[in-house]
Amino acid sequence: MGPKASRKLKKEEKIHALRAKAHYSTTQRQLQEGSQQYCAQMLDPTFVETRVKAMTRPELENMLEAMNNTNRVEQLFSAIMPHICPAVNALEAEKQKLEDTLGALRNSFEVGLAQAYYHTSGYKTDPLWQLVDDTLKEKTEAERIAADRANIEAEVQRRLASMNPAASAAMNPAAPAAMDI
Repeated sequence: MGPKASRKLKKEEKIHALRAKAHYSTTQRQLQEGSQQYCAQMLDPTFVETRVKAMTRPELENMLEAMNNTNRVEQLFSAIMPHICPAVNALEAEKQKLEDTLGALRNSFEVGLAQAYYHTSGYKTDPLWQLVDDTLKEKTEAERIAADRANIEAEVQRRLASMNPAASAAMNPAAPAAMDI
């Protein structure tokens, strides 16, 4: 028995599924400023027609060339989107720059790690583990010393205040002054 044939979606089902996907994309993700309004405009069924009619002759010729280089509906939609929505080209270029930057950062980081921790035929990460552990201990000890110092200073102030209320008032002007009767 052969594989079960998939049922084609009716127009209402297809629109419902796409609308749910668009709704999720525009409400549950952080978009660039102004993107939600642009997405709302594209939801309008007349958006494509309006954009095509507003295009210049060279823009239409470029889009027609892109359309002629496709042979499937999905390819057609992907091919015309940058022509209908020029912001896509700018965002794609920005995305490519970000991906290139991330790639350069990752590659540079790997070189630094290899220089520091790659030995004859493999990585030796014990020094890295030791570095993190030692640094954490140093910072923890520094925080403990700072807390002890603050506690000692508070204790000294408390003892001075209990021994000489006038001296305490001079050292702590916020405290109310003792009244002479």
